[in-house]
Amino acid sequence: MSATVTVTPERAKRSLLNEILQASALYSLALIAQRVVGVLLFPLYTHYLAPSAYGLLDLMDQTVSLWGLLIGAQFSAALFYHYFQDQAADWRRRVVATTILGAAGLGVGSGLLGLAGAAPLSRLLFGTSNYAGYFYLLFASMAVSFPLEACFCWFKATNLAGLFVFSSILRLVLTIGITATLLVVYKLGILAILWGNLISGIVLLILMGAYCANRMSFTFDWELFVRMCRFSVPLALTGVAYFIIHFGDRFVLQRYVSLTELGVYSAGYKIEMLVSYIHSSFHTYWSAQIYEIVRREDGRKMFARVFTYMILVLATCALGLTLFAGPLLAVLATPAYYPAAAIVPVIVAAYFVRAIGDFFRCLLYVNNRPGLDAFYNWIGAGVGLAGYFLLVPPLGMWGAAIATLIIFVVIAVIAARSSYKILPWEIEVGRIVKIAVCAAVVLSVRYSLQIKSIGMEFVLGLGLLLFFGLLLLLLRFATFGELAAARKAVGTMTRRFA
Repeated sequence: MSATVTVTPERAKRSLLNEILQASALYSLALIAQRVVGVLLFPLYTHYLAPSAYGLLDLMDQTVSLWGLLIGAQFSAALFYHYFQDQAADWRRRVVATTILGAAGLGVGSGLLGLAGAAPLSRLLFGTSNYAGYFYLLFASMAVSFPLEACFCWFKATNLAGLFVFSSILRLVLTIGITATLLVVYKLGILAILWGNLISGIVLLILMGAYCANRMSFTFDWELFVRMCRFSVPLALTGVAYFIIHFGDRFVLQRYVSLTELGVYSAGYKIEMLVSYIHSSFHTYWSAQIYEIVRREDGRKMFARVFTYMILVLATCALGLTLFAGPLLAVLATPAYYPAAAIVPVIVAAYFVRAIGDFFRCLLYVNNRPGLDAFYNWIGAGVGLAGYFLLVPPLGMWGAAIATLIIFVVIAVIAARSSYKILPWEIEVGRIVKIAVCAAVVLSVRYSLQIKSIGMEFVLGLGLLLFFGLLLLLLRFATFGELAAARKAVGTMTRRFA
């Protein structure tokens, strides 16, 4: 006779936390790999591209991204809500197949429209059609990205984190190999980057298409497709609003600063993206699985505990980037990009607040309220546009960074209040306050000192980051159970290493 195993609420909580940790760790491999690729390619870009060319590429890329959002790049995100509506295997296979085929059709259609409008778009942005060839490659890459994103959403919904990571890293390896060859050997400049992205996307799409074909019958459901399109329309509106929020500053800056300063500002964003990548490794799991997690009996308590852990990790990363911005740019870029270090703290703070808002916004989708989320993000977009036009003319890139921070504060506040009506969430206020106090102390020490040497800045940053951890221990941030679990984990890793 087999023994019956009783699963206590505390054990179930630990099990879910372990699953979140393991899945986030796996997803972080893909995102860390992306960051590594960015680190490897960033010196190449800054050495083989002038800041003006870097700013030009960034502006074209964001323009094509906006086009994709308008046409339906957010369609694949509708998979999560419909996938978890029913546990039946046949239903879930139909949802996945409809998502992949529908995304492929939308990608082809949007790509063809983009190709037809490449020359007029080049004239509109730059006053010449000389850049139409660049737009051709960008629109082709966008068309490929639609079905690729559908496959990645399928992996996330089924928590196939390993397959997600393998596919992501494979594309990155292809991208860096092709781009570096075309950039260094053939000196193709911007074309090297565009061709590298396109070729790697096509290769991965062929491989992922073969994988999907071996595991499911591609049954397309028109009725389901229409329902998913309706669900994704607010997502597209949200995406456009987020585009304005994230990249509208580039278009406004273009009118008031040089392409060189625009390139410096974009470089500052690249440093900030470390926070975004770390948050995304967790958000990739959370945004797909929260539909089931909130239905648990301990859903509100899990919500609070996970929020605390997210704040702790992101606060540590944000502090690290703020303290090491100067040394990072000194290693990764040429002196022309060093001024970007000054604005990194503001941009990092903005995207830290964005992560908080994203955490609460997920509850709107659980309650099938994507339209409400779109409305809130358009409020943020309106605040952003006003901020950009008011602050950029007198302050330049500083005005753009400050406006971005204001946007995310507004969205986080209204999203938190609205989501509370859906699920009266709990947060561990005392522990959050301890993190905030420790971070404030560390930043106060850093900016009270005038450090001119990169070496001393690195040493001071390392010391202050350790000081942050010590302060948390002194304030007894960690619970007894967390300390015991940490000691056990360290002991296990030590034994395995030995």
